[in-house]
Amino acid sequence: MTVVLILVGVVGSGKSTLSKAIERHIPNWVRANQDDLKDRRSVEKLVRQTLSTGLNVIVDRTNIDIKQRSHWTRIAAEFGAVTQSLSLEVSYQVCKDRLTTRQDHPTIADPVEAIKILNMFGNRKQPVCNLEPIQNALVVDETDGVFKHYNSTSDDLPKAALEDLLERIGKAPGPPAPPPTAAKTPPNKKHKPEKASKDIRGFFKPPT
Repeated sequence: MTVVLILVGVVGSGKSTLSKAIERHIPNWVRANQDDLKDRRSVEKLVRQTLSTGLNVIVDRTNIDIKQRSHWTRIAAEFGAVTQSLSLEVSYQVCKDRLTTRQDHPTIADPVEAIKILNMFGNRKQPVCNLEPIQNALVVDETDGVFKHYNSTSDDLPKAALEDLLERIGKAPGPPAPPPTAAKTPPNKKHKPEKASKDIRGFFKPPT
């Protein structure tokens, strides 16, 4: 059975390094990267082409919320593929340091601009949760064993470390329940219903 592996992480978290290494060293894996392909529809096309040939695909994209990930879970369902996720919960400072020294990025060449984009992700991230049709969900950070073998000179990871990572993803449980949302109404304060706005055309929202 084929696999769709969804990478989840902000800019600078190591998604491209990891996905390139998997494609380079592990047979039957194809990397689908939006920075290279320029838009999501092109990524979707490559994902479908890859699955149709019986190969596994790793979606190298930020995929920071449920809506973004739904494109890939839906395509996986079309092909009866297993859907997995790998969330790279790398600290802000590590991501920032990487962006400061990163070179040759296909779409974000300026480190200052890259850090601005990193800052934009703060309040937009939604952890992978059990509301999504994902069979295996693994979360790692910069201290994970796979990154201890990183070769900065070649920007590469060894095959054995990648095989171990993929095995751990395959054995990981499904995602947890979503975190509770914060109450919008402050404690000890009564909620005042919003007043219905008038419509100059004479149409009004029916009472609920």
